[in-house]
Amino acid sequence: MIWIGHNKIVDYLVAQDIRLFREKVRLEKITDLSYKKSLIKTAFEFPEWSLMQYYLSLIYKEEKNQEKQEEYLVRTLECENNHFTARFELANLYFEQDKLHNALENLLILKEHKFSFSCGELLYKILVKLEKIDEAKNVLKDMGKLDLNDKQKKVLDSYLYV
Repeated sequence: MIWIGHNKIVDYLVAQDIRLFREKVRLEKITDLSYKKSLIKTAFEFPEWSLMQYYLSLIYKEEKNQEKQEEYLVRTLECENNHFTARFELANLYFEQDKLHNALENLLILKEHKFSFSCGELLYKILVKLEKIDEAKNVLKDMGKLDLNDKQKKVLDSYLYV
């Protein structure tokens, strides 16, 4: 048994599954669906545990179930409003679904707290689609202030000359 705060415990085998899933995601960049049952069980038993909600969103993303992916990304943010990866993935999901205003809302929150090249690039694309060209240009300027690698500089240059 493993203690998870608030006097709650997780079965040792389930804890092992969570650890192995985490390692595959972080180190190998693989979402292994064989851990789904353990993750569902844990997310249900610990609805306040943002990481479990987020891991389930990864499972549903891998299964291409956008409805469930969105549900668990929202749950992640309900548990931890500053889960920036979940917020970015939710914005990206909304962009893919052409829910541009929902995507924009999440990216503006993200931009205030953790502006990155990926955030800026998605924000730029949304603003262009919404025909907010001056705002899109300002995002490019903000992106230019970041410490960019050569590949990112090339991408930024391609946007500047469109």
